[in-house]
Amino acid sequence: MSINVSIIIPMLNVAKYIGECLSSVVNSTMKEIEIICVDAGSTDGTIDILNDYSECDNRIRIIKSQRKSYGEQVNIGIKNAKGRYIGFVDGDDFVDTNMWKKLYDTAELNDFPDYVKADHDMFINIQGERVYKKVSTFDEIKKQYYNRVLNPKNIPHLLVIDTYMWKGIYKKEFLDNNHIVLNCSEGAAYQDCGFLFQTINSANRVVYIPDSLYRYRRDNENASIYDYRGIEYVYQEFKYIYEIASKYKNVNSEVFFNYYKRYYKMLEFRIEFATRNHLKYEAVKVLLEKIREDFIEGYRNNQ
Repeated sequence: MSINVSIIIPMLNVAKYIGECLSSVVNSTMKEIEIICVDAGSTDGTIDILNDYSECDNRIRIIKSQRKSYGEQVNIGIKNAKGRYIGFVDGDDFVDTNMWKKLYDTAELNDFPDYVKADHDMFINIQGERVYKKVSTFDEIKKQYYNRVLNPKNIPHLLVIDTYMWKGIYKKEFLDNNHIVLNCSEGAAYQDCGFLFQTINSANRVVYIPDSLYRYRRDNENASIYDYRGIEYVYQEFKYIYEIASKYKNVNSEVFFNYYKRYYKMLEFRIEFATRNHLKYEAVKVLLEKIREDFIEGYRNNQ
């Protein structure tokens, strides 16, 4: 059986959530998939649950990562993927069972573009009840961008509004030919920013659809988004992006304007989080000074 989509699930200690995640993928309406689970050393029973699922479904492949690095886990998955397209699911999230079929059918209908992406829902639990909020890539003013083949180089603000890698599927050949990989920094925070920068600046043909197909959990207190080291993670990821940007001949001042705009938005969230949680200012003061120097350098270089 040919594999249309390879689905990569990086995971670490998500026993509380991984059953729902795997069930949503295993029960996909598209059967021509493989499920690559890359574990970074879980100790909470995640592996036991994963083994139970793999015994019932031979499409599941389990790979162990030697490092606790989200970027490395994803890169391992990409390297081992056999599908025409690649998708991603975080171990504490889940997907609509129609996600892979809708995305792949859209790709087929549009002569297999570099990537196809959908919208997503964020959700939290309030007193035992799930509350969902749809997040759209394009607002009412720009909704004409949906269901069309686009060249993202003509839409630099995608760097600001298209903020998650797991919303879509990416052609394996496209990723390989452009040597697109994630930053293998430690932990699991913001490595997707570099991936998005590379895919948006490398792609020539992409499609966005307005269907909400991914379910993004925001109430996992152990999620990387709540890590107190967030400002440090933002800094190291955007330094990585700046360093690899030189390989893109098309990177101009407008692209860098949106790069810094995204950088600022991420920092704004992290500083608000640090303040809300009473983190000591001294712990981030040195990094903030480095970040200030980054912005000054960018301005001076007309970037």
